[in-house]
Amino acid sequence: NIRAYGTPPPPPYNLSSVPKSASISLISGGRDALADPPDVSLLASSLPKEAIRSWQVVEGYDHAAFTWGSDGASLLFPLVLKLLAGDVG
Repeated sequence: NIRAYGTPPPPPYNLSSVPKSASISLISGGRDALADPPDVSLLASSLPKEAIRSWQVVEGYDHAAFTWGSDGASLLFPLVLKLLAGDVG
């Protein structure tokens, strides 16, 4: 970051430029330390409200559980397939 931006943290990304017509579905974990609930709330509040199609919090999931969780196929796959089919929102 210092080499690219001149400061330790990167500059904030301007999410207000996301088109209102974008179709965004957020899926977050209730126990995620890397994308914790306050950060995901900040992300959601920074996006145009019209662009957020759905927001699902998977309680008990942390960051790795989305990839390594033993119940991902039964819990997440149906949700993602509904999102792709346009059935959630």
